[in-house]
Amino acid sequence: MAVVFPSNDQYVALTKDGIPFIDPVGDENPASTDIVGTVDYPAVYFATDITHAFFRFRLRGSPELSGGFTNYAWVILFDLNNNLLVDSYQWEFALNGVTEEEMLIQNTVPNSPGSGWTDSAEGTPITFPVVSYDIARAVIADSTLGGVQNYFLDLSVEISVLHSTLGIADDTPLRFTYFTAANPNNFNKDRLCGNFYVCFSDPLTLTTQLSGQITNKDTGVAIADALVEIYDGDVLVDSTTTDMLGQYVFSEPDTGFYTIKISKCCFFSNCYCNSVTVEQNKNNIYNFSLAPDCVCVIKCLMAEDERDIIDEKQRVYEKVTDYFITSIPDQETLSRYITLLCLLNKGTSVLDCCIAKVLKNLYTCEEGECDG
Repeated sequence: MAVVFPSNDQYVALTKDGIPFIDPVGDENPASTDIVGTVDYPAVYFATDITHAFFRFRLRGSPELSGGFTNYAWVILFDLNNNLLVDSYQWEFALNGVTEEEMLIQNTVPNSPGSGWTDSAEGTPITFPVVSYDIARAVIADSTLGGVQNYFLDLSVEISVLHSTLGIADDTPLRFTYFTAANPNNFNKDRLCGNFYVCFSDPLTLTTQLSGQITNKDTGVAIADALVEIYDGDVLVDSTTTDMLGQYVFSEPDTGFYTIKISKCCFFSNCYCNSVTVEQNKNNIYNFSLAPDCVCVIKCLMAEDERDIIDEKQRVYEKVTDYFITSIPDQETLSRYITLLCLLNKGTSVLDCCIAKVLKNLYTCEEGECDG
């Protein structure tokens, strides 16, 4: 059964340092091996769906020939370790136009440091025959770079194959470089750049995730069981709670712009202050911190050991001392301060406070200040 390939807008342009890969027109012949691209019409792409990963080349001319492909190879190298100077790339995925099959080959003897472009993969190829353009295809592209109609070459491979063969997970960072060649073992045609070591893309993943860690702003300690909510405007999109390491994960969120609300007892909510951008095929990592609500903490400590209360008071005493040296409290501040003094007096005779913790304008969204 033929693979259902993504639409154009579902492909993600591969980038290096955030800039799409480009490639000049006419630096390789024939046209089927000439990768072309500009910032507006990037040279190479990546995409996934539930079952497959997809790789796209923008070529100056059509790679098709007599119901199949021209007698060349279109190759993607996988970097799993982000350490090319030591271990080169790990896997090669290629369309071999001579044999009309896709090939997945392990680089069992890394030839690095070295030129990189002479480091052919030595493993036994795992092959996937292409029948009637079922798993690889050529389609007309949305560009005419060089004054001629350009073409997309799309390759596909099952994600389950990548999992089992490469030993990777959905959130494993993957870096790629694309090139064309006379055959899969001769890297001698068009490349995205000359330097092998800087020619690999920014990392992508097989799925889209939004994840991170929530910590105590003062201590850096992870906050477990915090409620993390995603909002699109005022609409709640999804929610989860942090694990024992303070980590949260949202799997397969839609791409776009969101705000995050984080709530936890005895901590000030971040009040939707944290904006996030979810990009496709990336593990979008956003770490946040919450400021402790000292009034709440001291209430909780009332039933605990007296030593714990004294330690907490000493910590907040230092906070409030700094605050009153530099700030003039308003009526609400004084009211909250008096409330706190009353709470503290229930535990010991030592009067202190944590005004820097309880001031609403410091630890909520007022005055535009956000924690993150």
